[in-house]
Amino acid sequence: MKKMDSMNLVPFIDIMLVLLVIVLTSATFINTSKVPIDIPQSQEEGQGNKEIDQKEVIVSIDKNGKFFLGDELVSFSTLSARIASMDKKTHIILKGDRKSQFDAFVQVMQMFQKNKMNNVYILVQEK
Repeated sequence: MKKMDSMNLVPFIDIMLVLLVIVLTSATFINTSKVPIDIPQSQEEGQGNKEIDQKEVIVSIDKNGKFFLGDELVSFSTLSARIASMDKKTHIILKGDRKSQFDAFVQVMQMFQKNKMNNVYILVQEK
């Protein structure tokens, strides 16, 4: 009869390393924006959980009134030219800092109307 002096931990360590690799790999796929935007809160509840299944573009306005297309800082003329070249069915998510200038917001909304972009969503934080 064979006597067991100690427990074999090698298979347990292998499984833990595989689980660690899976967690680290999935964590890198979470898309977070690098633009520091303090999103205003909405007074309304609900309707914030709609999933957008088509291609989306994020336009951000920071507190200094600078424009970002995705994570790239762009001028208003560049932003306008790129939006004009997009498909009219593209979903656009507008993120504005709560301390941003209102005229920058109006300027962007007028540009969306001029280019007939109808799928514009304004990102707010629910209460």
